[in-house]
Amino acid sequence: MNRLLPIFFAVLLLAFCVSCGKKYKSLSTSQLLDQSLKLSLEGKWENAEDMASCVLEREPENISALIIEGLAMDADNKREFAVGCLEKAVKNSPDSFIANHTLGRLFVAQKKYEQALPFLKKAYELKPSDMNTVILLAESMNKLKMSGASSYYALALRNPRFKNDPAPWNQLGLIFAGTNAKKRALDFFIKAYKADQENHLVVLNLAVFLDKYMNNASKAKPFYERYLRLTDKNPALSEKRAEIKTRLKEITRS
Repeated sequence: MNRLLPIFFAVLLLAFCVSCGKKYKSLSTSQLLDQSLKLSLEGKWENAEDMASCVLEREPENISALIIEGLAMDADNKREFAVGCLEKAVKNSPDSFIANHTLGRLFVAQKKYEQALPFLKKAYELKPSDMNTVILLAESMNKLKMSGASSYYALALRNPRFKNDPAPWNQLGLIFAGTNAKKRALDFFIKAYKADQENHLVVLNLAVFLDKYMNNASKAKPFYERYLRLTDKNPALSEKRAEIKTRLKEITRS
């Protein structure tokens, strides 16, 4: 029986290739790619992947098909296969922005920040105006505790798109909290708070920074209280809420 398995899978693969060929026989490679891209933009990843696969049967090195297939596999949570497609795309076309950016993004999603960096840096070199790349670079460098992270966050904040986004401000606050530039860190945490006063993580970071880093428990108190109000119906945060309640009692007694 075991001897028959390789033959069975070979026949199955051949059948797939033949059916794929018949299904899209009338479509040119450019038509397949156009349809595949259209389907991917509509979120119809399975059909997009089918068409991209057919292109790759004809042209195994086709960059566009490799990228679409990689994106489709990522959408289907097949990230190892997705990375393989994108690595091949980058190898075949090292100056492709979308290939480098997407491969870097996939590594970030897998928390493989060191592996992501060279591809994100290349993507930034190819298209420095792309703020998604800038944010991914900042996040990766921050996770790796690299000093250049703050400059990328600052670059993102000069873009109007992030003017009212608390995330970059909050990250800058976290970066500078561990330095001697405490006033600068506080300014970033306050800007994050002004950008979104309903974000419980932003509120908590500001409270903790005022309390533990600036030794100003009285100013931290209203933010601790706001955090408790914002998380009142979130049972997943019960442990953290209990910790904050204990700290508030300490502040009140002092």
